[in-house]
Formats: sequence, C-alpha cells, structure tokens
Amino acid sequence: VLVGNKSDLSIRREVQASVAKEWAQSQGLEYHETSAKEMDNCDAPLLSLAQAFYSFYQERREAIQNLSP
Repeated sequence: VLVGNKSDLSIRREVQASVAKEWAQSQGLEYHETSAKEMDNCDAPLLSLAQAFYSFYQERREAIQNLSP
C-alpha cells in the first residue's frame, strides 16, 4: 500500500495523483490519498492491508488443507 497523506493541502502538492497511482501499480501496490487532519479516507489503506492479509491467510490455509497425509 502506498499512502499519500495531506490531501487537504492540494495547493502544495508535489506529486500528481496520477503519477503516484501509476508508480504504485508498477510496484504491485494499491494507492490511497488521505487527510489525517480532515479524517478523510484514513481507514482505506488499513482495510486494504487487512483484506490482503486475509486473502494470503486463506490461500495458505487452503494449501495446508490440501496437503496429502
């Protein structure tokens, strides 16, 4: 997950959202913009990580269950 914080300060932006999204995709990451000050979209990166961990857990669990004794 790549998180761009301080989205409430768009006037001071140094990296365009499209550039950040493109780079994140090239690295296999999800991109989220947040504003801690305004509590905007702050839960999205955490939910994204939780979903990724759960998916990984499910895959590993199924792989273990499919092992022959």
